[in-house]
Amino acid sequence: MNKRFTNLILLLAFTLSLAQIFAQVTTPPAPPAPPAPDYSYKPLTLKLNDDGSKYVRFIMWHQFWVSATQNNPGTRNLNGELIDGTGSESGWSTDIALRRSRFLMYAQISPRFLILTHWGINNQSAINGATAPSGTNATTSASNQGKKPQLFIHDAWTEYEILKNKLYLGAGIHYWNGVSRLSSQSTLNFMTMDAPYSIGIILKRRISLQDNLVCMQKDK
Repeated sequence: MNKRFTNLILLLAFTLSLAQIFAQVTTPPAPPAPPAPDYSYKPLTLKLNDDGSKYVRFIMWHQFWVSATQNNPGTRNLNGELIDGTGSESGWSTDIALRRSRFLMYAQISPRFLILTHWGINNQSAINGATAPSGTNATTSASNQGKKPQLFIHDAWTEYEILKNKLYLGAGIHYWNGVSRLSSQSTLNFMTMDAPYSIGIILKRRISLQDNLVCMQKDK
């Protein structure tokens, strides 16, 4: 009996020794890899119900320009001095400008009713925009006479779906300009080139920039 008990004790001690040896040489598991950065686009949307069919979406964009222009003969600066390169002055003009700064918000508050608002500011630089005659740049000219000193409305309209996915009626301020090529540009898609503005002859002759106050019909 004592011999069997002794053998059991020795076997148990040997087993514990092996477990300790293997425990000491076992390599710990590698830490999990950090998650990859998420660069996917997710619209900035505020859901108004559980299934997301009613929502408010927000879109913001800014465009900054650095430009260099070779001046035409006879070009003058704000002080009336020639800067066309015929004298000792340079014939080039440089500028850093905020070409566009916009905020757009639209709300699908019911399956058929949509509200859209779009406002912003254009063409703000050191030589034009926000310089009233009594401001820091008091020189009066067509280019610096308080050019868009404040935010202004580009779009403000509502739309109601009459026939499902076919016919819509709406009203408000917008600058849709028909189906002619390049007559309705999306400034969200501009990169290095600006719009050709084939309808530039009507700029600032309507409510705001080239906007209209109208009733509209949209078909699909």
